Amino acid sequence: PPKDIPLYKRYMPQNWEAQAKPLGINGTIVVACSSWLEDHDWIFSLAEQYKSIVGLIGNLSGTGPVSATAIENGTAVPVWSDMARFRREVRRLSQNPLFRGIRVAGNLVRDDIINGRYPHFEILADEGLVAEVIVVPAADILSLSKAIPSLTIVVNHMFDIKKTDSPSAQWKSDIITLSEPE
Repeated sequence: PPKDIPLYKRYMPQNWEAQAKPLGINGTIVVACSSWLEDHDWIFSLAEQYKSIVGLIGNLSGTGPVSATAIENGTAVPVWSDMARFRREVRRLSQNPLFRGIRVAGNLVRDDIINGRYPHFEILADEGLVAEVIVVPAADILSLSKAIPSLTIVVNHMFDIKKTDSPSAQWKSDIITLSEPE
């Protein structure tokens, strides 16, 4: 994040534990905003030391709001735009039981549809993983959920509503629609 916002600080598992454990919270799922492939492995190594890390939602290069490529040994490597590479990285990460799925942002849900199919999300569903969506329009989430009912979708940031916002009629309708069983 930019250096001038509160999120720009080093916050390690021991910092989280110092705040969470007194409240009776003993575990967390890390949501990786970094699209660097090495960062996923780094989180897994932290989880070996800090048992409070109970899962990881990854960011597979182009799936998150940070960038369209990952960095591998100093070289930009596309993952989202290369289906074979995407499948390979999902399978590699899935070898670790802490890997729970990936973060997907923006219009990638809509952009993924090919002939009525969502290939990236089918891979996630086949692996039993989660699609954690952020800043994805409700209509796209609904289409995805209907196309792949076996996919678990987590809506992050509640369609980007701010503390100061009053929910619009559309926002309320989207939330109600998403909560209704099929």
